[in-house]
Amino acid sequence: VMKKIVLAFFLTFTTYASIAQDTARHTVTSQQRMVARAYVVEGLKKYVAGDFIGTRQNLANALNLNSVDTIAWEFYGLANMQLAQYNDALKDFSNVIRLDSTIEDAYYERAVIKRKMVHYTDAFYDLSNVLTMDPGNADAYLVRGLVQIQTSNYPEAIEDFNNLLSIKTSYANAYINNGQMYEKNQNYRSAVNAYSAAIAQNPEAFLGYFYLGNAKIELANHSTIGEGNAQSNFSYGLDKSRITEINDLLYDELAMFDIGSYDIAKKCFDKELEQDPTCPEAYYYGGEILQAQKDTAGAMKNYNKAIELNPKYTSAYSSRGQLKFLMGDRAGACTDFDKAIKLGSATAKAAKNKYCY
Repeated sequence: VMKKIVLAFFLTFTTYASIAQDTARHTVTSQQRMVARAYVVEGLKKYVAGDFIGTRQNLANALNLNSVDTIAWEFYGLANMQLAQYNDALKDFSNVIRLDSTIEDAYYERAVIKRKMVHYTDAFYDLSNVLTMDPGNADAYLVRGLVQIQTSNYPEAIEDFNNLLSIKTSYANAYINNGQMYEKNQNYRSAVNAYSAAIAQNPEAFLGYFYLGNAKIELANHSTIGEGNAQSNFSYGLDKSRITEINDLLYDELAMFDIGSYDIAKKCFDKELEQDPTCPEAYYYGGEILQAQKDTAGAMKNYNKAIELNPKYTSAYSSRGQLKFLMGDRAGACTDFDKAIKLGSATAKAAKNKYCY
């Protein structure tokens, strides 16, 4: 998922130093740069306010004056995503990459759109680029794993979810995803182990009990081992409609956040927390939603909880660092950036180099 909160940095700087892009391919006068800077800042304010048409108008004016501004291109693309103008957004993020191939967020956002448009091969390529730049990007492993499922590459999906679990060891849903992949490959013993691990991580992982019961029955049908307590796993107080509801949440919540439907996404994450109160991802994404809605106190509380549940949550440290910087806590921000860098975040490294001087 793209860390949209990065825009908050730029609203705190009157100098807006980052607008001075490499101009080797495009000569921009000081006057043009100053006017373009004003348009970009106004465009970002419009974005925060939810006026995405106004965002595009201001950023278009900025790009007419300074066409190599990657920040303007990126947020033009984000505005197009919010307006469901996905083909235009693809072009915008491609422009970001053309101007600076090291901006991993542009690859991630482009991959999210390509997955939405069922361009799975292209999405896989972009997500792989993200992971090359930032091997600790758990979100990229999650989305690439889902792409692998959608292209029936089940062993590869398992590998991606295992990589996700090496970063987020308490992520019960990843174990459940792995279990489903093992079942598709008829490896029922491994599926049983995966679902058992999900339940061990979170005893309230309702889907884990449901799938564990099914996997034990399949294992019994394909071996001499008895069903054991398969039925007791099924009877964990769930009915079929509840199973369907929870299963839908696991996949819909990320999609709603990706396209900026914050209110819907927040409801999904809230429901997820009702069923899995120890899910750090729900707190993390809930924090990003709250910050997008300008609830900085609520966002900070969510980031803190996500890190409490998973001390190796790279994205949570990076986002919390950005929020601390926005709130004027430069020292705290830099400390969080350092923690994210130790976990392999190239984004946090770039942020530290830029703001911790």
